[in-house]
Amino acid sequence: MKKIVPNFFLAFGLAFLFILLQSCNQNTKEQEQTAEHVHDHDHDHDHDHDHDHDHDHDHDHEGDAPDMLTLNNGSKWQADEPTNKNAAVLISIGEAFKTDTDKTLEDYQTFGSDINDAINVMIQECSMEGEADAALHNWFLPVLKQAGTLENATDTTGLSEIALGMVHRLNEYHDYFE
Repeated sequence: MKKIVPNFFLAFGLAFLFILLQSCNQNTKEQEQTAEHVHDHDHDHDHDHDHDHDHDHDHDHEGDAPDMLTLNNGSKWQADEPTNKNAAVLISIGEAFKTDTDKTLEDYQTFGSDINDAINVMIQECSMEGEADAALHNWFLPVLKQAGTLENATDTTGLSEIALGMVHRLNEYHDYFE
């Protein structure tokens, strides 16, 4: 019974996220582009950053991926207070995980679950809209996907690299949001 309850919440959370993303996509399509490409995430974890979130911005740069982090015309995006608070929680979860040594499969699964739960809280409390909200989604969606990979892992092969990529992505928050 204990395993069924977390799976139910995971399924519910993913369904909620899908609905939320569809709503955000409608808002994004109605607004003009204000973002400029400033950061290329061209590293070994690109295959882990694929997700189903539509990227509706036209960039003049080849190879842009949907999870590209951007600034708002050279400035950081303005985030609301709940988002900044929840980002700090996510970053602290990542930093705490990074300092642990000799990680077990359960440690990785728990880290994935903790990140997933914290992102769900962020989504529920966020009041951001438009381009800033879309930029936030570009920041957390790769982490959310990787958290699911950790939660569902059956062995530790490759999990260290995934977790380190997640921690790196989490720490980029303050480079793009204030």
